[in-house]
Amino acid sequence: MKVITIDFDIIMAPSISFYDHFIPQVSWNNLDRMTLSRIFYGDYSYYSKLTNWLLFQIKKMPKEKIFFIHSHEQVYNLIDKETHIDLINIDHHHDLGYPGNNNRKLSCANWINFFIKENRLNSYLWINNENSTPPKLNNNYPYKTALLKNYNLNNLEGDMIIICLSPEWVPPYIRPLFNIWTNIYEFYYNTSIEFK
Repeated sequence: MKVITIDFDIIMAPSISFYDHFIPQVSWNNLDRMTLSRIFYGDYSYYSKLTNWLLFQIKKMPKEKIFFIHSHEQVYNLIDKETHIDLINIDHHHDLGYPGNNNRKLSCANWINFFIKENRLNSYLWINNENSTPPKLNNNYPYKTALLKNYNLNNLEGDMIIICLSPEWVPPYIRPLFNIWTNIYEFYYNTSIEFK
């Protein structure tokens, strides 16, 4: 099964490096108290590119194949336990685990490793930002990378699309752009979003 995930933090490319090291230990309420917090902004050309792609996908996919989630580790529980996947992850972070973190407990930082440990990941393409940090891990899992700015989404199709808000990495004043995606979904399918 080909699974495409989009982590909404991908659009925060211009400024995520300024606050990435604070998250998730510091809440947005506390970051907003910091003088520099208002410089956090997104790359709206990325947002436009992903919105156009999502509109095209919504028109041709059944609603049961598109999911909206709050945190990226929820992907693991959306996939049947016997299913092997080819994963395309459009994300600022690689989600293969990070040194110093507890990589034994499922989290938004390591969920892909759980597919690897179970031999359920056939391939992994990480579509990232120019300022994304590559993994520095002991495992040598072969993965490919591509920059979102250069990647042609026109031919990108999957069996399942999972779109993640990741509110820890997206400032509250940027999140209404995510709500536009959920509103498009609700309008087109004449349904209400159920976050998984």
